[in-house]
Amino acid sequence: MLDAQVWERLELHGVTEEHLRMLACALELQKNGSLAWHFAHGYLSQCDLRLVMPSKSYELSRISDAVLDGANVRR
Repeated sequence: MLDAQVWERLELHGVTEEHLRMLACALELQKNGSLAWHFAHGYLSQCDLRLVMPSKSYELSRISDAVLDGANVRR
């Protein structure tokens, strides 16, 4: 659970619950790639998520399930 004061400060900068869900999903999926949050004048202006997709069918299936179905992914 996120501390209420931390959450309030993030909201003031334009970070939404959806952004944090995306971050959690990206951290679970990410073995290779990057996630960057760009701020302009103190407000979130863009999220840049880049994942390198594996060639193994098991890994592709795992990532696809998480991204398309919102399934919970474990490494």
